[in-house]
Amino acid sequence: MFPHEPNQRLLDLMDAFVSGRDRSTNHVREMESEFARGLDDDPLYENLQYALAMFGADGYDVEEELVKECQWALKTLRGLCVYRDCEAPCVEGTRFCPRHLPQ
Repeated sequence: MFPHEPNQRLLDLMDAFVSGRDRSTNHVREMESEFARGLDDDPLYENLQYALAMFGADGYDVEEELVKECQWALKTLRGLCVYRDCEAPCVEGTRFCPRHLPQ
């Protein structure tokens, strides 16, 4: 359905980060490496790419932003709408179902 099939390792890393099991810099660097293997060029994940790159940089507090982007990426990669608690299938190439698709 979607142009990218991320490896399970990336999904597991994002799940661990979102749950709080591991939010270390090493964990995020591993996540960034896995991200680069399959999603690096997809515009849907630009904000995730930025949050990964900025994690741990001096003067930037992006942990909560990275949590949000990982949550959105996980839902998108699973084909679910990112609007609040919506679990409807999203329109291909977007993060939203037909009902929540921005006009």
